[in-house]
Amino acid sequence: MIKKRLVPIVSTVVKGSDLKVFVAGDDLLSDGHSVKDLSSEVFESSSSRWALSGSIPPETDLELGSVTSNGNLYFLTCTPHGALSFNLQEGVWTKIQAPMPKNLTIPSLVECSGRIFIVGGATKKTLLDSIRIWELCENAMVWKEVAKVKNKLFKELYTDSELYFTAVGHGNRIYLSIYKRPQMLAFDISTRLWFWLPSHPVAGASEGKLLFCYPFNPNLISAID
Repeated sequence: MIKKRLVPIVSTVVKGSDLKVFVAGDDLLSDGHSVKDLSSEVFESSSSRWALSGSIPPETDLELGSVTSNGNLYFLTCTPHGALSFNLQEGVWTKIQAPMPKNLTIPSLVECSGRIFIVGGATKKTLLDSIRIWELCENAMVWKEVAKVKNKLFKELYTDSELYFTAVGHGNRIYLSIYKRPQMLAFDISTRLWFWLPSHPVAGASEGKLLFCYPFNPNLISAID
């Protein structure tokens, strides 16, 4: 790469035979110190070269992870609390003007069939109160709530006063990886149903080892209405 970075964010985008690798994050100085999220660069397989791709907006601290949609990469930012997009073709950073959902915590950015969602918790008086899904409506520049884990299921998840999860999107479904649980909770966007995937013996907590991953094979399973 052109610059060294500390804990960089890395994303890959494949289109046909063309591969792009995007890297952003804290610039690492020669003395070993880092400066917060100053630059980004892209490697293109067609030219076999790295190229600087624009400066990240100042005073921005990117969250780890990104999603891709219609030639853009999307990122959450913890400082300030919001989201950014990066156009891979033009090399331009854009601030998402949609205000973030109120009382949001533990957010994950996911993509499903070209649509961008945030999956996260909503707090009430500093306590986790629910798990919700919001969709980015870029024309109106709002995050619109589209789903919420039902109270009965949420109470089943939130049993020991702590609940941590991350989410990923694939096809028309969103999957939640829940800390210490051997199952993934899934949400089907088209049917609006929540359901559990089968448990896996090496996922969650197994013999004192916490594996934050869920290998699984597709199978016919019942949905929770």
